[in-house]
Amino acid sequence: MVKYAIIGVEGPQDQAIVGKLLELLGLKKFDGSVSNLDSFWNKFIPTYPKKGNFYKRLDMPSILFTVRKKETFTND
Repeated sequence: MVKYAIIGVEGPQDQAIVGKLLELLGLKKFDGSVSNLDSFWNKFIPTYPKKGNFYKRLDMPSILFTVRKKETFTND
């Protein structure tokens, strides 16, 4: 199963409808706080703002996520 995905859309209306559909599928909206971001996304963080909330300083894309139970694998 895919753990991460990036979906690109053209404008704010497209972003809003895709975001709403993903929320209806159970994903949660990211709050914008750097400290709450999964480490996978670190390579996508711009050099600004150094501290704080992405949404307060610049137009950032919506980030939605799902909380999954930790999978365990066994070698049978």
